[in-house]
Amino acid sequence: MKHILYWLGGFAVALGIFQYYETHRYSEDQLIYAQPPQNRTAVADFDALAYLNFLRASANLPALAHSATLERAARNHARYLLQNPDDGHDEHNTRNPFYTGPRPSDRTRRASYAYKGVHENVSTDQHPPNEKINDHLPAQHQLDNLMTAIYHRLSLLDQNIDEAGAAFESQGKQIALSINQGDSRFN
Repeated sequence: MKHILYWLGGFAVALGIFQYYETHRYSEDQLIYAQPPQNRTAVADFDALAYLNFLRASANLPALAHSATLERAARNHARYLLQNPDDGHDEHNTRNPFYTGPRPSDRTRRASYAYKGVHENVSTDQHPPNEKINDHLPAQHQLDNLMTAIYHRLSLLDQNIDEAGAAFESQGKQIALSINQGDSRFN
């Protein structure tokens, strides 16, 4: 009998919550509406690192310093990804002329960056047919896509990194973005 009372009490609470949400009306100022696309003219001339720093500034985070070493590693990997887009953070095809190592830390170490805790974010895509590569700011678009995934966002907005190298590459309709982030204090 005691269990039935618990079940009935739980059912009454659930019914009450359901009833509240079904009858409760939100005021106009409590509703969230989709926003129109943002005007990107202010960032049209930004490369991937400048746009990443723009996003970091929007989150009240310091800008990342440019690292030529990290950019070299990112550029090699982005070029590798143009021919092997499904490899993502790995490099399996040792015959690819841009192969520099199986893991991000191998690739950055080969580019002379000693810190092993490098963050890597990559994105590959096919550019829509019948459009020029520069029509829709593809590097910014790829970064926006990365920011929609929480694990990429946490990496890109990490407070413990202070430098980065980013590379956007395209070949035909294939595009690839690679960003390597590190900490100059540990390099």
